[in-house]
Amino acid sequence: MAKPPFLVSEKLLRRYISKPIILDTKPLVLFLAGIYNPDKIGDRLTAGFEREDFELLCKFLSNFKGIIITPHILTEASNIINRDLPKSLFCEFFEKVLSKLEEFHECSVNKNDIFLRDETKRLGITDVGIILSCELENSLILTKDFKFSLEFSQKGYPIVHFDFLRSINWKKSNLSTQSQ
Repeated sequence: MAKPPFLVSEKLLRRYISKPIILDTKPLVLFLAGIYNPDKIGDRLTAGFEREDFELLCKFLSNFKGIIITPHILTEASNIINRDLPKSLFCEFFEKVLSKLEEFHECSVNKNDIFLRDETKRLGITDVGIILSCELENSLILTKDFKFSLEFSQKGYPIVHFDFLRSINWKKSNLSTQSQ
């Protein structure tokens, strides 16, 4: 029986702490929503998350050299924000998070490379784009997508499911300060 995708070794995490991390759509939306207004976390835009999750995410991300997104992740995040945030706030939201978004590294992969992967039919373009970006950038992936993390962690890809951070109470832990 395969181990649950949210169980990750600290050895795996340590291998990636000096590199940028790929942030999947839901963690990205949480991060941006927290930058916009952490008091609103848990509303429709960030349902299933709490303010403590934003703090946890920030603490975890502080161990990495930067954040990588793909055009597909950014598009999905934008669609979620546009759908779930009141239209009257979208412009204000975008203006407040734009400088942070500009700091992120964007990794693009060829659409034909995505289409060639068997997983595209099951998981979709965004997920396969993330995997190809992981291969190109040699980076860890943070996701909240159980199906994605299960499939690709079993194939040996470096994936952390957000629930892992919750399970080890990441706020009390920091890889960069622990003994190696």
